[in-house]
Amino acid sequence: MYRPRFVPIVFLFLAVALLFPVAASAGLDYSDSGTAITITGIGDYNLTANSGVLTIPDMIDDQRVTGIGDRAFYRLSDITSVIGGANLKDIGAEAFYQCDGLESVNLPVAKDIGDWAFYYCGDLRSVSLPAAENIG
Repeated sequence: MYRPRFVPIVFLFLAVALLFPVAASAGLDYSDSGTAITITGIGDYNLTANSGVLTIPDMIDDQRVTGIGDRAFYRLSDITSVIGGANLKDIGAEAFYQCDGLESVNLPVAKDIGDWAFYYCGDLRSVSLPAAENIG
């Protein structure tokens, strides 16, 4: 009698997926240094479903999200607000350059803000950077 061999394999993969779920990246593109995560782009993050609010997570894959890379959100006019996670310390150069729709930024623990990080953000009205030490 013929027995398909792929059925046990499918069940094995399903069991592994249920036992060891992968932490969500919120759809954002990122790089992993092995000790920290840096957000590098918008990826599949759904700005429309989030009313233009970009929320940077505290953790991805059990690692702290500590930075936003250079030009990560360059010219993304759909972003209206940015909320930084509890570990987000570094904002790269031109990270939000020419994000025309950006109205508010709340990065409570960010210490280093790169050159031109919010340049040409004409609608920016509210900025909270209470921990900032270096602003480019």
